[in-house]
Amino acid sequence: MVHESSRGDIITLGTSSWRIRQITGDRVVVDPAEGRSARLPFWRGEGLGRPAATGLAKGVFLREAQNSLPSEAGAGESEGERALRWRLTEAGLDAHARSNLLALLREQYRATSALPTDETLVLERYEDESGSWRIIVHSTLGRCVHEPWAMAIRERVHQLLGVRPQTIVADDGIVLQIPPVEGGLPGAGLITFDAAEISSLVRSRIETTALFAARFRECAARALLMPAARPGRRTPLWLQRVKAGQLLEASRQFRDFPVSVEAARECLQQYYDLPALTDLMERLASGRVRIVEAVTSEPSPFAHPLLFGYASTLIYQEDLPHAERRAQLLSLDPKALAALLGDGGVAELLDDEVLAQVEAELQHLAPGRRVRADAEGIADLLRELGPLSAAELAARCTDVGGREPGEDGQGDGADGTDDDVERADTHAVEREVSRALAELDGTRRAAAVRVGGRELWARVEDAPALRRALGAEVPDWALERATAGVAVERKAAARSPLNDLLLRYARTHTTVTPQRVAQAFGLGTAVAEGALAELAGDGSLVDLGAAGWMESAILARVRRRSLDRARAAVAPVPPAALQRLVLERAGLDEPGGGVDALAEALAALEGVWLPAGLWESVVLPARVIDYRPAMLDELIAAGEVVWQARPVSDAASRSGAARVRPGADDIPAPGEIAFFPTDSALAPVAGEATAPGEPEAPTGRETGVTGEELWRLVREGAATGRSFEPVRRALAPAAGPRTAPSSRRVRSRRGRRLMMEMPRTGEATAAGRLSSVVASTSWMRLSCAPVGDEERAIAEVESLLDRYGVVCRDLALAFGGTGGLGPLMPVLRRMEETGVILRGSFIEGLGPAQFAERESVERLRSLTHGPDGAAETPVVLDLKDPACLIGRGVRWPEPVLPAGLGESAGGGGGETGGPPVRRQGASVVVLGGAPVLYASENLKVLISYTSTREELARALTALAADRQAMFARQGAAAVRRRTVVESLNGVTTLAPAVSDLLREAGFVRDPKGMRLAVGTSGATWR
Repeated sequence: MVHESSRGDIITLGTSSWRIRQITGDRVVVDPAEGRSARLPFWRGEGLGRPAATGLAKGVFLREAQNSLPSEAGAGESEGERALRWRLTEAGLDAHARSNLLALLREQYRATSALPTDETLVLERYEDESGSWRIIVHSTLGRCVHEPWAMAIRERVHQLLGVRPQTIVADDGIVLQIPPVEGGLPGAGLITFDAAEISSLVRSRIETTALFAARFRECAARALLMPAARPGRRTPLWLQRVKAGQLLEASRQFRDFPVSVEAARECLQQYYDLPALTDLMERLASGRVRIVEAVTSEPSPFAHPLLFGYASTLIYQEDLPHAERRAQLLSLDPKALAALLGDGGVAELLDDEVLAQVEAELQHLAPGRRVRADAEGIADLLRELGPLSAAELAARCTDVGGREPGEDGQGDGADGTDDDVERADTHAVEREVSRALAELDGTRRAAAVRVGGRELWARVEDAPALRRALGAEVPDWALERATAGVAVERKAAARSPLNDLLLRYARTHTTVTPQRVAQAFGLGTAVAEGALAELAGDGSLVDLGAAGWMESAILARVRRRSLDRARAAVAPVPPAALQRLVLERAGLDEPGGGVDALAEALAALEGVWLPAGLWESVVLPARVIDYRPAMLDELIAAGEVVWQARPVSDAASRSGAARVRPGADDIPAPGEIAFFPTDSALAPVAGEATAPGEPEAPTGRETGVTGEELWRLVREGAATGRSFEPVRRALAPAAGPRTAPSSRRVRSRRGRRLMMEMPRTGEATAAGRLSSVVASTSWMRLSCAPVGDEERAIAEVESLLDRYGVVCRDLALAFGGTGGLGPLMPVLRRMEETGVILRGSFIEGLGPAQFAERESVERLRSLTHGPDGAAETPVVLDLKDPACLIGRGVRWPEPVLPAGLGESAGGGGGETGGPPVRRQGASVVVLGGAPVLYASENLKVLISYTSTREELARALTALAADRQAMFARQGAAAVRRRTVVESLNGVTTLAPAVSDLLREAGFVRDPKGMRLAVGTSGATWR
């Protein structure tokens, strides 16, 4: 009302008249105008309406309330209704409000048999006093969804019934008034659309709405295309509308006028919620949302507020701006609008293979869709597909017996017999098609015509259309027979003959382009494009932009299949696929050899903190088949790799790796160690060299430190060595004091007092051991990498993506830094927004927050559909290895034994009672990404997870070979070690079936079970 008013206008407020003296930014200043005639003010604005999310929340409440209502009228208060009353009481409603609300819900439920909820739409209709139909769509989604939906319903009513209904849109539904029509009204089909169809329809009709006219005026004002008549003075709204209308008339010649495109963008993105509307249509199509139809004798309780709004619209219709009510605006270019909205169109969602498959089915070229090569089959093809040549008909036919060309061939193909059979079948089909065409020609059901210089066959009923639309050469008898009444009657609102031919062509093809139509009918490209645009304008075709056009029913079919294919492609893969990907990236499926393979392994393990003793005993030998300690020292000495120890307190708190060994209490080994390529952003910076025992260092060099201080700096990560030898010596077991057996009765008394505190031969003092450790290499100071928290988080995310392909909560907690996934989420979100990674549920059981690169997702899919575990080589993993996801992403399956080996028993040393314990030295054999066999650190207990004897035998052989290689690295100490397997899934290994299986893998019989035979040089020692 304020926008429509100007200074000097007289309005009525209460019982008095007032003259408007001034209109400011926040108020209207008036003076008394007693006795003057005045107009009533109106209060109508352009509210945005209820958001769809709020509407869904209201729908959820109504659904829960409906479930609480009694199923029969007059029934007593149920338990659900009492719970609903308590919920309303908790919400702050008093007794009267609760009673009124429950009464309203009960009356609405009795009137329409359902309430509008998030899963139900109610379509109510009744006949009003004038005999017209009122159709009310009850929905809770709000005006942002209902406005474009009402526009599409209006177009659907016009197409089906030929009338333009009056509509009103509110937050709680849509009201339509349809005049009396012959026959019955359509039901749910009136308001259901394909998601792509309704999106295209709304965008093509947006320029006809009053909202577009209002936004065009605002955009033109912002663009300074409507200057004020007097600077500094307010321009009345009616004058703004006049100027906007003149500007609109002047801009009609420009299809992509920027102001018009911007106005359409605001309507589609700020005022309409098209994503929510298309989602509703998809849920309707899938059955997740149902439509309940109700025919009532009078409006239901929920309909009264909607009808009041409808009446008020008609009462105050003249108060609406004239330009908004009767705007006839230019037609926007859909391509320019789609480019501005950043929407590539529906064509990008369509799968190429699905397009080819559907077109083959429509053209009767797909297996199983061909017809018999008789007269009736040929007539059906001409009726459905239109004019075709004899060769095209033969390609769509089988022989009279129903066999397709080449089917049931008896040749083996070695000498070309299959090709000869197929050619013979093709010739036979062509002969049968020729006989069928001759029969149709003789009975005057088909005629030979010439279209675009091609000899084709067509039905007699199509002859007049071919002559009028294409000027085709048609036999006179065909025209006479068609005009005599054989042709099918055309609809009242008939299209042109050319449009009829093109529409049939579009209904039997997928993507239709002007070039394809011009080639098929011998037309000019411009003529074909104009006819296709005309069909798209009346809603028969859907414009796909640069891809062409497509018939709406076929688009729905292709889009549904494409979505099914896309959903199947993005279905979560089993965790075993992730384990296979990790093994592949770690090189454990095919270990390499040499220093280069070691360099690649260290680069892949950049920044991974592991117990110091795990690196050279498990991790590096598993990745480099010929690993030797000298290879690691070579890389460190060359400056390509730097190692750093983690402070003992941190390492102990995380993994308990820093343990004090007997005999070396005063020389603690480093807790956890990580390797960094020296060119990494996370690598610690090496500073000045330092050495112990230099109290007076030269000028410019750091003052020397003692051996104890230097080793403390190393364990705290403040110093590093130019080789890994110090760590090896610190981890080596110390020679303990030689104590005699307690049962010895004769002891030497010589030198007992003098030599009590002297070290025995072969013993090393703590100081001597520390000196040996410190003197084994040269040392350098380390300082933290000069990177911020954000750069460190980015590097950590990239490292996790490189090693595991997927970043999720479980993997971040197990292998990431402090805090798990939380500190990495800002970086992951930013990478997702920029398209570097994708977010979704890629792996089963790892939660909804999973991030991965596109290449990793595709590789996971290929691994899922690749060869099964039977074709792969078993991989033996230490449970502490960072590439082992068993128990940290891949769940332990239930223990099972192959048939014939006995029944799995409980106990088993406490291993079979639950998931295996992740002790250092325990191993798991992985086959196809899934755990097959678990072995405790001393092989005392084995647990099988496969029911296939062959897989278990392969796993046992791989486990024996892995332990043999480990014992070979350990040297003579392993020869004296007795490694005996005592149980398999709780079954004693002395049982004949189990012992035979272990003997095949290289185990020998022992009094306690089955012993692994080891030797100093790989030869069996028994």
